[in-house]
Amino acid sequence: MNDVNKLNGIITSLEDQARKVSEFSGLLAAVNDARKEIESSKGLLEAASAESRHFLKDSRSQFDSFERRLLALEKKLEQIEAAQSRASDQLMSLDILTPQVFSETSKASETLLLERLNKLEGGIDAVNAGQLQRHKNLMRLWLLSTVVLLGALALLR
Repeated sequence: MNDVNKLNGIITSLEDQARKVSEFSGLLAAVNDARKEIESSKGLLEAASAESRHFLKDSRSQFDSFERRLLALEKKLEQIEAAQSRASDQLMSLDILTPQVFSETSKASETLLLERLNKLEGGIDAVNAGQLQRHKNLMRLWLLSTVVLLGALALLR
């Protein structure tokens, strides 16, 4: 009888261990499912991260391009100012002109300078408007990628 009690104890112990193994298997399956979800989320985050890096690289390129254009415009403006200064110096150095000829020449020079400045101003306004639109588009794209990234992070929780 003692052996039967031992066998019953062993069977009970084995059943208890089998139940624990089943619980552990269920827990392991849940952990594996969670791991798979994390890995799939990781892929989404890596894609979002790559897209963000690409966006930042493109943004940097665009900003560098804008900076180069702005510097070119500044140089052209300096050239115009220097040319205007030289023209003014030349007009002042003319002693043989009559007041009437001087007045006419001054008006023609002013008209020419005003035309050129207006043309340059129109060009600058057009470039600024284009750059502003590109900047707005870049900001929208950045905002969209941030929302996507935050959405992906929310999915991880």
